[in-house]
Formats: sequence, C-alpha cells, structure tokens
Amino acid sequence: MDQNINQQNSGAETSNIQNEEVITFNDVAAAKAVRDKAEKVMKRAWIGFILAAIVSGFWILFKVSPPDIFRESDTAMAIALVIALVLTIAAYVLAGGFGSAIKTAFKIAKFGWTILPFPADIITGIICFGVALIIFIAFPIIFVAIGYSKKKKEYDAAVLYLGGSGTAA
Repeated sequence: MDQNINQQNSGAETSNIQNEEVITFNDVAAAKAVRDKAEKVMKRAWIGFILAAIVSGFWILFKVSPPDIFRESDTAMAIALVIALVLTIAAYVLAGGFGSAIKTAFKIAKFGWTILPFPADIITGIICFGVALIIFIAFPIIFVAIGYSKKKKEYDAAVLYLGGSGTAA
C-alpha cells in the first residue's frame, strides 16, 4: 500500500486491470526513479530467490533423508532445523513475500473453517492455517518468486516507458 502511494506521489500510478497491476508514468523522472529502485530491489531479491531455492531443497532433503542422518542426536536435528528456519527468514527478508504468504495462509484457514459445521470448523481452521504456514516456511521459493516477478514487472514497465533500454537518458 505504501509502495503505491510512493509511486503515485512520484509521478507513477498503479492501476488494477483484470487482477493485474499496470504501472503508468507521468514523466521521465518518475520512470527513472521506479526503474532505479526496482533494479536495486531486484538485485537483493535475486539473492533471496537463490537462498529460497537452497533452503527449499534443504527442507526436502531433510524430509526425505534416512532417519538416522539427523536423528542420531537431538542436537544435530535441532541445529539443522534452526539453520533451515534462519535461511527461510533471510530469504523472506531479502526478497519479500512473507506478508502475502501469511495472507494466503489465512485464506486457506478460512476455507477450512467454512467447509465444516460449528465445533469442527474451529479446529479445521487452525489446522489448515498451521499446515499452510509450515508449507510456506518449508518452501519460501513460491512467494519469493511472486515478489521478484512483481518487481520485474515494475522494472519492465519503467524501461518500456523510457524507450526500451534500461539505460535511457
């Protein structure tokens, strides 16, 4: 929300057409500002994307590995889990997407809450939220990729406005 306000104040406008954001610019300075900011964020988001891919692979490896690798000692398993959790948080911080992951988890929980009658709906909603949250922690690459693609669209719109090259004057 703040991002849209900043873009509108700087000469860029965001509109939502058929569930797809379209960015329009009023002047060259606004397009350059959005391009430069998006370029910086995309570099950071790319590092987060690579980190998310690594941590997603780590979670898969952790889950499908033979039980005796990490489970020989509780300390080794705890260290592996903490490392994976820290890498997941780092991926979300670098690339963004944690807010949309939480919103999606709430939507999944709401779906679970609405499909069953009263006493079971509360438990189902909580379980659905927990399962969704665990999946989004284990696979941050989903929402990191979505965040990266949004920034890429902003960058592409600014480059298109500036004449097609990322270095237009």
